[in-house]
Amino acid sequence: AQPGALGNSDPLGTLAAAHKLLKPGGLLIIGTQYEWPRSAEVAGASAAISGGEVVAAALRSWFKPAADSADLAYAKMETSRKLECGLQHLTFWERRDAPEPGMDVAASSTVAGTPESTSLASGQAMY
Repeated sequence: AQPGALGNSDPLGTLAAAHKLLKPGGLLIIGTQYEWPRSAEVAGASAAISGGEVVAAALRSWFKPAADSADLAYAKMETSRKLECGLQHLTFWERRDAPEPGMDVAASSTVAGTPESTSLASGQAMY
């Protein structure tokens, strides 16, 4: 994906709904520079929480870590004379069969206020 693609969207909402797109055992690979707005932090978390902890908190109920994280260098041409270079932090997640017991799944069961309904509507039938 284009670096910064989620900057103007709802990155935590996207992460909370990711389980609807994968079958159990499916792999989710997240690559980010953690460029989302400060308002996207987990509710009630201190400003000192890291971007990796925010991603883990958003995914924890439906996903478990599948591999160690890694950094990936990228270069993005903004114009013919302007180049942006940086590192994306990659994390690897495996979808659980069911939400982890004791985890709050309220945030991950709705997207923009629409409750999760069937596997067909959630996209799992396709993958």
